[in-house]
Amino acid sequence: MVVWLFSAAIIAGVYRSLSLLVIVTGVALARAVVCRAWHAWLALLLAAAGGAVGWTAIERADADRSVFLRTAERANGQKVRLRGWVASFPQSGGYGSTFALATVLDVRPMRVWVRAGCFDLCYGDSLQVDARFATTSRVPSAFLTSRGVAGEARVRFEDVRRTDGERGCPLMRHLLWPMHRSARTHLARMLGGEAALPVGLLLGERGSLDRPAYEAVRVLGIAHLLALSGMHLTMIAALAVFATYWTPRRRAAVVALALSLYVGVVGDVDSLTRAYTMALLILAARALNRPPRPIDALGKALFLMLLASPVAILSVGLQLSFAATLAVFLALDRMPVALRRAPAPARPAWSRALVRCAQSVAAAFWVSVAVEVFIAPLQLHHFGRISMVGPLATVVFLLPVTILQVIALAASFGAAGADGALAAALTWASSTTRAAIVTAGSIAPDPVAFSRPHAGIYYAAALIACAFPKRKLAWGIAVAGIALSFAVGSK
Repeated sequence: MVVWLFSAAIIAGVYRSLSLLVIVTGVALARAVVCRAWHAWLALLLAAAGGAVGWTAIERADADRSVFLRTAERANGQKVRLRGWVASFPQSGGYGSTFALATVLDVRPMRVWVRAGCFDLCYGDSLQVDARFATTSRVPSAFLTSRGVAGEARVRFEDVRRTDGERGCPLMRHLLWPMHRSARTHLARMLGGEAALPVGLLLGERGSLDRPAYEAVRVLGIAHLLALSGMHLTMIAALAVFATYWTPRRRAAVVALALSLYVGVVGDVDSLTRAYTMALLILAARALNRPPRPIDALGKALFLMLLASPVAILSVGLQLSFAATLAVFLALDRMPVALRRAPAPARPAWSRALVRCAQSVAAAFWVSVAVEVFIAPLQLHHFGRISMVGPLATVVFLLPVTILQVIALAASFGAAGADGALAAALTWASSTTRAAIVTAGSIAPDPVAFSRPHAGIYYAAALIACAFPKRKLAWGIAVAGIALSFAVGSK
């Protein structure tokens, strides 16, 4: 309870939401008055501290942004010379590389999101760049703020110069970044033009994804399948479990090491960090012989991420990932009995197998619908539209995307046969999956625009249905509440 309360207070401070701060501190105060215990008053102090932490973090980010904009106005479109170092893993695209440059503006240390027309940069490189600052950008300001950067700048190839010295974490510089670059280079050389989808699925770099595929993903509403999240870590954990089949005593340590290595190689991705923190908390609970509760691990993961970087909550990927994971847990807890009931033993083996397959597909569709319903307000808030075929498309493409990830993982690190049969299999899987996505996107209806629902009313109604899943009255109230949230929402 304290973890969720403190997280809510941090979020309220980041958004400067006085109403939410009043609610959080009011709940804590009421609990303290009723309980009359020291830990209840401690919850009140933590709520106030959480609000202060979030408020301070967003104030600091706004101050960095103001300095950046003042510098851009003084430059008046002219180049500004910056000295700094590459503070994130550079991501490649058709235009070059994007990365966070740690630099100093007006004696204030900050980070700037740089689009540079070169492909050979490494994490930790010391640079001198002549950049043009962008006062208006296609990148949402919330994305920049959530990554701890003050603004965006563009640099041409001839305006990038390396200087002496290396910066950053030595482990990332000499181990994790070379593994990231090697995997990306290996896939690019192996697949050529078909490498965009495997690289995006494995390393989170989607800058090379072509326009038709990008539009198809948007229309089908399956961007979450391409985003790095718990699904990717589940694949890594499954491979680690299989590798330790004969040594189960070391399984937890091997799984934790495999997940840590993969997350480190990928780099800083909010949704992946959330899933990774959850996984470590669940492994720790198992090691301590405590029954792991995934929903508690979700709350603790959010709490730790916000404590480390309060402005991370502004990341659209983190918001959608967190809401989708919560929806999955709620849907699994309330799965219809018919989808969990084992087939009758008297049935023939082939009949039981068919029933199991049908139950699996129906369960996947059930969870997918629950996720789409739960994240609808966030999608409408950020994008203004929602896909009407998202649940079905998720069920259809979940298996092909998972298979493609497994083959890409094996091929990227030079597994045996990667230059032969495995390379051919990966090329076929990549081209076939991309073609299927583009074809499905061409026949699917366009996303539908709705007014933004009132988030408070919407989620209150959804939680009523989750709390009383067997009560028809609860479902009636939930449907009426959701309809009301759209009626009073903004356009």
